[in-house]
Amino acid sequence: MKASLSNKVLSTISRFNMFQDGDSVLISISGGPDSVFLTQALNQIKASYNLKLYCFHLDHKTRNGQSSKDAEFVRNFCDSIGLELFKAEIDIKNWCRQNRFSFQDGARRVRLDLLNETAAKHRIKKIATGHTADDNVETFLMHLLRGSGLRGLSGIQPVNGRFIRPMLEIFHADILDYLAENEIPYCTDKTNQENIYYRNKVRNVLIPFINDNFSKNLVKNLSGTIDVIRQENDFIDAYGFKCLKKIAEITPGKTAPISDKTAKVSDKTAGVPATPGTPGINAVTAIAGTAGVKSDSRNDSKDIKGNFVMGKTQMSAEIIKIPIVKLRAHPESVIKRIIISAIELLGKDFTDIRRENLSDITKLCFWGNERKELILAGGITIIRECGILYLYSGVYTAQAVQAAPAASAAQTTQAAQTAEAAQTAPAAQTAQTMPAVSATKTAQTARTAPAALAAQTAQTAPAVTAASATQTAQTARTAPAAPAAQTAQTAPAAESSACLCPDIKIEIGSKQELEIVGRKYFIEAFLGGMDILRDKNIKSSEAYLDFDKIRFPLKVKYWQKAGERFIPLGLKNSKKIQDYFIDMKIPYSKRLRIPLFNDREKIIWVGNYRIDERVKIDGQTKKIFHIKIIEI
Repeated sequence: MKASLSNKVLSTISRFNMFQDGDSVLISISGGPDSVFLTQALNQIKASYNLKLYCFHLDHKTRNGQSSKDAEFVRNFCDSIGLELFKAEIDIKNWCRQNRFSFQDGARRVRLDLLNETAAKHRIKKIATGHTADDNVETFLMHLLRGSGLRGLSGIQPVNGRFIRPMLEIFHADILDYLAENEIPYCTDKTNQENIYYRNKVRNVLIPFINDNFSKNLVKNLSGTIDVIRQENDFIDAYGFKCLKKIAEITPGKTAPISDKTAKVSDKTAGVPATPGTPGINAVTAIAGTAGVKSDSRNDSKDIKGNFVMGKTQMSAEIIKIPIVKLRAHPESVIKRIIISAIELLGKDFTDIRRENLSDITKLCFWGNERKELILAGGITIIRECGILYLYSGVYTAQAVQAAPAASAAQTTQAAQTAEAAQTAPAAQTAQTMPAVSATKTAQTARTAPAALAAQTAQTAPAVTAASATQTAQTARTAPAAPAAQTAQTAPAAESSACLCPDIKIEIGSKQELEIVGRKYFIEAFLGGMDILRDKNIKSSEAYLDFDKIRFPLKVKYWQKAGERFIPLGLKNSKKIQDYFIDMKIPYSKRLRIPLFNDREKIIWVGNYRIDERVKIDGQTKKIFHIKIIEI
């Protein structure tokens, strides 16, 4: 290999810190000149980093059998240099037709999914692709013509999660010269010369035209421009995330290991099962070569910015709450980066979000004060309510926003610190791009139905015995969650309720712990008066009531009736629960997850907020009833 090309590859690898000593690398090889050169180059420099190299090839089953000849060439080539090959055979045209993708977009999605699955199964840390400086300039021009922002104009990322591009600073013409001088064979895909695809038109028509009429060194000149844009974009990205971490409240979620989302396959056949992004893919075969890699993807996962993390499970955010006042204190360009960071922190790929979607979100921060909602591609729900911008991962139901317990300070810090360590853009996802749609009607309909968590249990029975409460809750948690729209249409209008003590009065001196519809409740009754409580640090999640003023049995339910009333502690007259929520500035979505504790006659406690004046402890109290909510 020419010293200049070899040095360029090593320089790019070093500049972007692509390898660590002893890394395993899966090379994506099509048989074309770029991927052949990449394989040859990494094989020659592998001793410098003590690399373990493996190859992957996808046969698209196209070009009247020519793609199968390319697959045979790749197999022979890998055998000749002693590298193990994994291959897949997919009828891409048929797959794209069935799943409504263009050929190029569908082939890319299938290839990325298969590369990820193969690397995950065999615990291969890095995936190397043969993108060159020419590919980078083509991508830049494609995005420029489509009206992309700074992110799109930063081109192809040298490092994107586990994906690396060691040839991103090498020109395609130099690669062809090297292969010709060293008589290294490669395959030629004639479809690359057909100007029916957007990229091909840019490569074969636009760039030659500019070279002939405006600039003879377009690729070289724009490569420098792209590098500057990428560096500045990386800085703004990091600043946007830093601002998000400073102003937002982050409720951590959990990211399931990749192996949990896909079917298991044998060691002999490295099969990649169908996934939501690539239905019908199940044909990757391991080809005999050098020593294999142990297949154990039990701990493989993606981090909270969407990047792959090997060997451990990271957290992702489930709900992000941003005070609009603090958000609006930043320039609009920074606001957009904060929102982008939040979307990626939810584990979503921002490439599936259109520019007009981002504009719609920013409008929520500046226009009007009423409650507004948006649903974006990839299952992102955006809600503006009571001066807060909520970003929620998943199909929205009003109750679901508050279904997750509040994050502790330690959890929030852990989620933010984990994301801060992963500032590269997430790997491409498989969700189709679609415009933002108004979710107001959907959400309003969903409000009339209880959360999907309890849709199949709590609604059908107005009262549940204390003995069966735990079993009911377990059933509710294991039942599959219905989509919001379906739940809204099919769920009955009956109120959701569950009893603490439907048939038994709790005896003085006794204690109980119950689990009802996703929450635990601790109750006890004991002798005592006001003196016992003087030194107690009573939290909002618990209530101490006068036992003799309560008319047992008790029930706990979620608020749904607009006319329900209680007498807040300290007041003489009753107040509607709805009016109390408004006075306390409690968001509508949170109201639906506030438990209301009722005896036979009245509401005795608005859980986590206020007890009723009629059951307060006073100087005449001799028996105390204690309730405590324990979030699960």
